[in-house]
Amino acid sequence: MLIRGVLAGATLLAATTAWNTDGTSTCRASSHPNADFPTVHNQIGFMAETFFTPQTTSILAKILEPKYNGSVGRAAAWADGYAHTSEGHFSYQWHWIDTHDHQPELCHLDYASDCAKGGCVVSAIANQTGILRECIAQVKDGQLAGGANLTCAYALKWVAHFLGDIHQPLHASGRAVGGNTYKVVFGNHSTQLHAVSLHLMFFHNKANSQRSGTATYPTMQQKSATLSRTSP
Repeated sequence: MLIRGVLAGATLLAATTAWNTDGTSTCRASSHPNADFPTVHNQIGFMAETFFTPQTTSILAKILEPKYNGSVGRAAAWADGYAHTSEGHFSYQWHWIDTHDHQPELCHLDYASDCAKGGCVVSAIANQTGILRECIAQVKDGQLAGGANLTCAYALKWVAHFLGDIHQPLHASGRAVGGNTYKVVFGNHSTQLHAVSLHLMFFHNKANSQRSGTATYPTMQQKSATLSRTSP
């Protein structure tokens, strides 16, 4: 019941922010030009925490390593940086699933053919949720505290992260390699659609809000007006 509540809250929040996901998915968090800004993964985690019961907060805090101070939000962007290390490179492909459909005319996912060998975001969520369920039981039995089991800590951080990834449209599309080969111009800079949808729109708006001293949230139509395609 506990894990179901955690996942339901995180999924709801991820869905509401699907257009502004992942500030660091294409590079290490430490080297990102906007590294001082919390990524949207962090923000999804922080919002999810507002739905946690005191019991949920207490249990998850015992699963996480002490450096996160019991906060799922603080830990929610970890998976991107880890995937870009030699140790964690095996998890790189867990962040997406490449559908072989014909978007936008037909949106369809075939798990058997679309989930690559080695895993995808769908299988990763299923596997890590199973591990996390066992870890929660260990905490309740008094067998786990202080983030002592890294398998459990990693499972929680992966679940928190992948629930955000799977709600990002370009993390569930094989078209143009999830938008990575679709070149565009955004904010007078040449880039690719994947980067725009995952973090540039968010940071562009964040920087403008900080300069003006106001928090403005342009509509998707306004954002699209600043975007132009540069390749077929």
